[in-house]
Amino acid sequence: MAAVYAENFTYWQQLANAGLIEGTYTGMAGPVSEQHSIRSTNVPASKLSQGLWFAAYDIGSVAAMFPVALPRNNLRLGAATPHSHPGNTLMKPEELWNLDTKLDDGRPGTGAVTAPMASWIGNCASSSDPATAQYVLSHSGASCLLYAALTK
Repeated sequence: MAAVYAENFTYWQQLANAGLIEGTYTGMAGPVSEQHSIRSTNVPASKLSQGLWFAAYDIGSVAAMFPVALPRNNLRLGAATPHSHPGNTLMKPEELWNLDTKLDDGRPGTGAVTAPMASWIGNCASSSDPATAQYVLSHSGASCLLYAALTK
């Protein structure tokens, strides 16, 4: 597949062209798929090692994430996956809890900042019930990725 322009990559290109973020981005998907994120080429790298940002507009549910009122624009921060968007876990539960507490409600299953459900990976959230889930602060491994809604 030839690389194509895609909204989730032109997003970063336009922010950089406007001087709102640092870097230069192609605005194009990588050569493998329409979701192929390439560090510092079409998406910004994060300050966290191996972390990549990804902008998306979801019109359906994301199987690994808590149910949310979709459609909505969102930002994701995760570790790279081969030939796709950054969907691998990147952060420790305590790191994401700290961000969620400062930006939102401090709960992995509700609000604008959410995390993967326990049914997807059991060491980030304590359950897959959005009403009762808590961050598993005792887990010290990278078992979370950030999913932040920009619109409701």
